[in-house]
Amino acid sequence: MMASRRRKPIPEDTEDEYLQIEGIRVDKKILTTPYTCDPLLYGCQSQCCYRGCILNQAEIDKIILHLPRIASYLPAEKRGALLAGDSFVADCASQCPQGCEIHGVEWEAMRLHFPEGESPHCLSYPNHMCLFAYEKKGVRLCSLHAYALEAGMDLVEIKPLDCIQYPLYLGEDEEGRILGIQGTPYLSHIPCLNDPRGEPMVLSLGYAIEALSGRSFYQKLLRFFPE
Repeated sequence: MMASRRRKPIPEDTEDEYLQIEGIRVDKKILTTPYTCDPLLYGCQSQCCYRGCILNQAEIDKIILHLPRIASYLPAEKRGALLAGDSFVADCASQCPQGCEIHGVEWEAMRLHFPEGESPHCLSYPNHMCLFAYEKKGVRLCSLHAYALEAGMDLVEIKPLDCIQYPLYLGEDEEGRILGIQGTPYLSHIPCLNDPRGEPMVLSLGYAIEALSGRSFYQKLLRFFPE
């Protein structure tokens, strides 16, 4: 909670742009960069959902369990196909006929969270928009997110981690694990990053950081956040 946070001195041997927490280098900009995901505020029509996200089999199984209620948010033309089973999982040959279009940055942001040996799956994105996207009063929204809010579920219980973590990522480089901000080139036009507003990422994306690195890690990160 905010009232219990104490600012922890930054270790002297830590690089200027990073913190070191539980063996993970953390980009300090996460503590200061404002961020809010609000399609109504930005009028962005959920541009970051213009394609499907990466997901593993466990995430596919969770979505299948809730499909009827998730589908209820969607227009009829999407609803029928969705209720056919796991049809929300893309057929790679037809969706990406020229070969896999997963950007390297995006896959590196997900690779650590896949069971060893499991290949990535993708959500279908008919008409260049995620299958789970729908419009309400002229604003494009996410049916997975809407269902989670209605059902009182944490987002991590139903939304794929690839959706939840953006614009953060937990990846690996030659120096070890790093928690940073994605610099995926094909999303460089997204307005929420070009015109940052709201609380710092460490707060507004706290649920994502906890999903990526665990509660203990997140609580330690919060100690660096000033009152």
